[in-house]
Amino acid sequence: MNKKWLGRIFIASAVVLILNAFVLAIYYLMIKKGHEGPMEPWAIPLLIIPGAILCISRIIIEVKNVKFEDSFSKKGIVSKIISIISKVFTAFSRSKVGRIISKVFMVVAIILMSPVLLVFVIIEAFLLFLAEPKKKTFKKLIKKGFAYKKKDKKYVLTKENIIIEISFGLVEYRISFDGGESFVNVEESDLGTSYARESLKQKLEEYKYAHPVDKQRGEAIPPIHEVVEFLNSVLD
Repeated sequence: MNKKWLGRIFIASAVVLILNAFVLAIYYLMIKKGHEGPMEPWAIPLLIIPGAILCISRIIIEVKNVKFEDSFSKKGIVSKIISIISKVFTAFSRSKVGRIISKVFMVVAIILMSPVLLVFVIIEAFLLFLAEPKKKTFKKLIKKGFAYKKKDKKYVLTKENIIIEISFGLVEYRISFDGGESFVNVEESDLGTSYARESLKQKLEEYKYAHPVDKQRGEAIPPIHEVVEFLNSVLD
């Protein structure tokens, strides 16, 4: 599947899910006021199907590292439609009727969306597990004789007097050549060429100062693989 369609499917399923939740809220609050017990069989798929597509596309987007801005043309019809919808929604939300409906919708949406939100929490935890560096992440360095372990909230690789420490947040990469007596940031060491170190430093700073939301969405990716490749190329 073309990567650009993943972003479109994710956004489309999110829109459908929200619209379906809104329709169900109106139905149960205004049309079938005396309803008791679980939702009708036809109502459940309205939330489950787009919710499942939303969750699955979210996982694929993370795995394939798809950026949403690549899914739509800035000059395309979709961007224009989104702009129009945004203006209409803003005008409606400022009206008295809009404020009342918004409050009702928020209460009902929270109730209806709780199971979906729980699924999202599980998925996010799963994605964090996938994003966490594993032993195989450092495979090339381990093949060169480095011993790998987790210690004091760091990923540590050791070979004779060389010690590499990587913070759990993947924002700090330090190396020592004297058995841990002193450390220096990898990008500020004398390893490799100045161009390679500067390029690595730029990627580290881009991730370090990226917006937390971008990190959560996976749009800002820690350069752990770049650091490993760099170290693999300069260490014997």
